[in-house]
Amino acid sequence: MKHIILTLFLFLFLGCSQTSLQTAWTRTKDASYSAVTDPVTWAPMAVGITLYATNTDQRISKDIMNHPPFYLANDDMYREINGAETYLTALMIDDNDSVTKLKRVAVEATGFAVARTVTDTLSYSIEKENPSHTRDDAIGSHHAIDTFTGSAMNRRNVDQLDIPEWGKYTLNGISYFTASASAFARVQEGGHSLGDQFVHASIGNFLGLFIHDLFMKEDTHIELSVANDAAYMYTNWKF
Repeated sequence: MKHIILTLFLFLFLGCSQTSLQTAWTRTKDASYSAVTDPVTWAPMAVGITLYATNTDQRISKDIMNHPPFYLANDDMYREINGAETYLTALMIDDNDSVTKLKRVAVEATGFAVARTVTDTLSYSIEKENPSHTRDDAIGSHHAIDTFTGSAMNRRNVDQLDIPEWGKYTLNGISYFTASASAFARVQEGGHSLGDQFVHASIGNFLGLFIHDLFMKEDTHIELSVANDAAYMYTNWKF
């Protein structure tokens, strides 16, 4: 948890030192509201809570584990494809300059880093046995939180692409398919329950939208400096 707090502190305060905290708070609030009210945040969370509350989660998850309904390739493959597409769509956006492009890639990397930290923190902090009864860290899945974080950021990227609507649907469809396949494969393997993965998908979507909307604004930028014939890069996240 301390890593999450330190990350948010650095971004929200150190990077925003040139303006008032009120402006930073308004922007943070808007990004949070947009992420929470997104259907891919609240709908999976509602499904996960329903599975937990009705005591059907473990039964359904064990049925899936014992009788896998789909043939899914290695879950890591879907995760890698998901991350690659997120960076690819970021690079596809027609930015005015290379610095903006660099900022966009840096934001995606930050989103994935925060997702990994949140996942690790959940795994270490909450004990819950997985359906295969082999581990007690079922809460916290890189194959769901990380991938749905990527899909959320990818969706924001695709929205800015100057391509036909069918192209946008295709790119978003591929991204959400790989995220879902990665998450569901872990259910079939007994690593997480179905309810766990719905909750993880919700968390990932929130993180992806929150990070992207918080930092990908026109008045947020990365500055470059050159000194002593050597180039140095430092981040200056202006709000």
